[in-house]
Amino acid sequence: MFDETVEDVSGEAPPLEVGPNETAVALSAIGSTRHVSREEPMPIDASLIVDFSGSMLWCVETPGTNCVANNGAGSRAAAMVDATNEAMRIILGADERNRVAVTDFASSTGTLVSLGRPAPIAQTPGR
Repeated sequence: MFDETVEDVSGEAPPLEVGPNETAVALSAIGSTRHVSREEPMPIDASLIVDFSGSMLWCVETPGTNCVANNGAGSRAAAMVDATNEAMRIILGADERNRVAVTDFASSTGTLVSLGRPAPIAQTPGR
């Protein structure tokens, strides 16, 4: 297989050598300069779904071990809250019109935070 990228500002196509049992394909593109005078950001609505099932009480470092005795410190739930807060910080910080909702699920679902510009979620052991 032969692959060659060629750029020639003169507009002339360079010679192309084709061997036996080879097929040559020449592609060309014509481009134009484009000037962007302004960029208008588009606000987003994001919905974050978080897991509040029983396994989220397990310790991150020792799966299967319950971290409730540590007041939830080191649990999957604590890591999830940190990650959710970081995601909200990034989304809400990108544009003042962006909005976030947070929905939880376990054996059922519910709305933790309605669509808006919420403050960070507090770490609440045992939910």
